[in-house]
Amino acid sequence: MILARFACIFAEMEQYILQLKDARKKKFFDELLSQLDFIEVVNILKDGKKTTVTLELMEALGDAKAHLRGTKKLRPAKRLLDEL
Repeated sequence: MILARFACIFAEMEQYILQLKDARKKKFFDELLSQLDFIEVVNILKDGKKTTVTLELMEALGDAKAHLRGTKKLRPAKRLLDEL
């Protein structure tokens, strides 16, 4: 899996997770991305468990951003702590 960050001046960084359908195209895809100066490739750990944690963390950060934009309502932290 490859995480590509597309950055724009005056705009928030956008993040995409891409999964190559054909592993044989990885070398070509890596070369293509290296030619684009507005993309920073961040390697996600290949270990399945660590990848799952990484993806869950990214999803949580996305939820927090959506909450700040007002497009998603999150539970209050006190309610979360009470459930523990």
